[in-house]
Amino acid sequence: MRRDLAKIRKQGYAVNNGETERGVTAVGSLVADADGPLGALSVSIPTIRYVPANVNTLVAALRTASEQIVATLHG
Repeated sequence: MRRDLAKIRKQGYAVNNGETERGVTAVGSLVADADGPLGALSVSIPTIRYVPANVNTLVAALRTASEQIVATLHG
């Protein structure tokens, strides 16, 4: 588990491939500012539609949304 957490911290996101709900895959990312964590965002999709090669696109969308949330909070 420590190895998994280290990997998640390094890559900046986590993938839950049916671990919480069978048939559902989720990609999640931290929402943080300079002071630290504020929350998290995730996108859930049916596992049958999840394509691992597209994870970077999902992560980029999560990071964009995270930046917008932080900007709004500090607006």
